[in-house]
Amino acid sequence: MLPHPTREMRRHRRHHAACRAVRPPFPRRCARTRPCCPLFFLVLFSTIDGIRDVDPDLIESLEIMGASRFEIATKLNIPAAKPWTFTGMRISVRYATTAAILGEVIAANRGIGFLIEYNSGQFNAAGVFAAVLILVLVGVVVTELLTRLERGSAPAVLPF
Repeated sequence: MLPHPTREMRRHRRHHAACRAVRPPFPRRCARTRPCCPLFFLVLFSTIDGIRDVDPDLIESLEIMGASRFEIATKLNIPAAKPWTFTGMRISVRYATTAAILGEVIAANRGIGFLIEYNSGQFNAAGVFAAVLILVLVGVVVTELLTRLERGSAPAVLPF
């Protein structure tokens, strides 16, 4: 004999309600990307500040010369905002590294944060300092890469 559909649906709903009480309400892959949201906004707001920092007289003179909004954006606003954007990226790298390490220290069973926590629990100072040295080197290398990328992509002086 087949089960009654209504009873089966109720049992299914109760099972899913119990699962929802135990599981977090977001998918697992979202748990990895959620910490990136504040970093995105750091870069976004620093870029917006860079665009606001453009001299209004330059914008007005380009408009008088007949430049379209697209030309103003590509020739003036984007090159003027690049240093601000890269500054936001450098700040975001530091926050991202800190957040990742704290997440690993609190709730991971692998990674550099876990190594620091494990070695400190074992009173292994050399292991702790080795992991911290790796973190420092990663931070310095990524910051240096962003600095070189900024130097290579932005003109030293705006062309007007």
